Amino acid sequence: CGVLATVLCKPVQKLNAWRVLTGRLTMLLELVPTHGLDAPAKENSFSLEHVMKFATSCFESANGEARSRAMQVVLACVDIVGGKVRKYLPKTLKPAMRDVVENAIEESEDSYDVRGRGGALSPKAATSTSMSMRGGFGATSSSAQRALRASPTAFASSPRRSQSTQIDGGDEDVDDGADAGVPSLTSSAKSLEREITRRIDAYGEQHPDVAAAMNDLATVHSENEDFDRALTLYERALAIQRAALGDAHPETVQTLTDLAICHLDRDENDLGKPLLERALEYQEAILGPNHADVGAIRDVLASLDGGVR
Repeated sequence: CGVLATVLCKPVQKLNAWRVLTGRLTMLLELVPTHGLDAPAKENSFSLEHVMKFATSCFESANGEARSRAMQVVLACVDIVGGKVRKYLPKTLKPAMRDVVENAIEESEDSYDVRGRGGALSPKAATSTSMSMRGGFGATSSSAQRALRASPTAFASSPRRSQSTQIDGGDEDVDDGADAGVPSLTSSAKSLEREITRRIDAYGEQHPDVAAAMNDLATVHSENEDFDRALTLYERALAIQRAALGDAHPETVQTLTDLAICHLDRDENDLGKPLLERALEYQEAILGPNHADVGAIRDVLASLDGGVR
């Protein structure tokens, strides 16, 4: 393993230093496919163990961009070594995240998979993804939301609920009790609320970074099935992104997708479906019609059209 590989995979003590994390992960995403994994013939080959341990540790970051980059690095490893990555997946890995990795492994091992990087899902993987999106043969539920977000380009899974989250050096919180019928806030949610306040003070209420933090907080609430709070935050984030970035910007489109799924989770298909159809148009233009994320959205829409409840 070369010097650069050693530096990039060096453990980070503070996962709240998300800019450091995303910088390293972005470099890994560019270099790993070029220099390979556990390839003695290549001078700067990366160690699969080191890359996986670093990337999976970043799943615990409170920042959505860092988690997204980490998943992209893991999937890049899958493209190279397939199922060998399983050995390094944490036992505590969220089911939705594990499903994404397993789907990618199935694609890499399926003899019918001719998609290449960024192409269409193989038959087996498409079936698996479709099942995951629909919560099995049951209703389109929070599992659909998690599966859509846990994709290579749209990964926004929340931190573990049981773990305290620090952002920009904030102190750890202990969950407070909640009034009857009102869900209590996790320490991750409280930390993200502080981060939103900090960004508003630093950049103003209409800055895209404020919207990104709101989206992260909405994701935490969605994971806890507190869809009312999530919906409000997604709507606020979307309004900011539309004004600052435009309707067709990838971040705006991702929030539009999240908002649509949130409506579906609330059994508001009449509101969620039109939003998801609009998101599909943008995603096709951004990613191409054969991208896995586009196929995942189509699967959800197909389940609605087919009356799968």
